[in-house]
Amino acid sequence: GFHPHPHFPSNATQYTLVLPLTDTGIGMTKKDLINNLGTIAKSGTSDFLTKLGDSADPQEMNDLIGQFGVGFYSAFLIADRVIVASKNNDDDQYVWESDASTFSVAKDPRGNTMDRGTCVSLYMKEEAHEYLEQNRVKDLVKKYSQFI
Repeated sequence: GFHPHPHFPSNATQYTLVLPLTDTGIGMTKKDLINNLGTIAKSGTSDFLTKLGDSADPQEMNDLIGQFGVGFYSAFLIADRVIVASKNNDDDQYVWESDASTFSVAKDPRGNTMDRGTCVSLYMKEEAHEYLEQNRVKDLVKKYSQFI
């Protein structure tokens, strides 16, 4: 289901809203996380965010999103931090984490909590809380899924 939840860091006085998106697909191994998410994060996200910040025209923004790959890295438009936990049958469960400028991959300290699949957790920017509303997300998925 669709259940945004607050995250309370141990040393913080305010909470962060987290939007978890989970599937039960084949998941990714540690190598997959590095190759599929890490490499792109190092090379493209900073350039993408810089160019997007320089763009004022909505059509130009859409063109940029298409140029850099639809989907995953656009998460940083609404999230300060993205954490991906993934479990593939051929490996233990690993966690990929990024703030759009650096990334890390480590064995999940919680152990193998998923049978198989991936959970993407978006640590939402304060100005992006509208994307925590279920109907808003459904409308966006319907609108933009035609490009996938």
